[in-house]
Amino acid sequence: MLGWLLRKYGIPFNQHDIIDASVTPSEPRTIITESFPNDGDLDTTAQDIADWVVTTQSMDVVSGKAQSNVQDEDHHARANSNLSGDDHYTQGELHTDSNNSWTGVIVRHSTDAVDHYEGFMRNTSSSGKFIRRVDTGTPTTLVSDTQTGTVDGDVVKLEVDGSSLELFRDADSMLTATDTDHTGFVQGGIMFKPKDSGANSELDVWEAADLAGVTDDYPHQESYDASIVRRVRPLAY
Repeated sequence: MLGWLLRKYGIPFNQHDIIDASVTPSEPRTIITESFPNDGDLDTTAQDIADWVVTTQSMDVVSGKAQSNVQDEDHHARANSNLSGDDHYTQGELHTDSNNSWTGVIVRHSTDAVDHYEGFMRNTSSSGKFIRRVDTGTPTTLVSDTQTGTVDGDVVKLEVDGSSLELFRDADSMLTATDTDHTGFVQGGIMFKPKDSGANSELDVWEAADLAGVTDDYPHQESYDASIVRRVRPLAY
């Protein structure tokens, strides 16, 4: 509208001058969801996402939940579906039939190796929560702490934005860490580590999405299509 008025009254202008310099167009955003509807091996039975790749140990889907039960072993799987960028989050609902099973989610999983970041917790009272970097299958703890045990249906969420990682339990921030080793990876996933023999770590209602292109300075940026304004060219006078 402002550009049209300026042209109507013959006032020369540069279209970039009418855009707040702090505003950039919203990033492309991809959202991937998974409900695990089909029982069977996760890496051979098509789910909502056609192709899950189990990268460490094995995982099954039973009664709408992904699960694993190999004691004291890390289990990793990635959804073989790309997000739009490497700044994103993954989340899922935690379930377990043991008080000693770790359950979590993965961001920035490489398609070539078991390289990623993972955030996880368990439902034992005063148990731990972790953010780890995994390099070719070998984990390094970036930060950890104790917490009140999770309850069935709690949502674990791990977010990565540039070099910043943040772990959430429901809407509450639990841990933050900084790391620069893994960049450019655009797939998310899930992880388990059962601690009792025969016990299952379980997760469902999984989601991964790119972070929205919203800034604190311009919180309604997503509804403001600056790219359209930038395509306007001033009339020749």
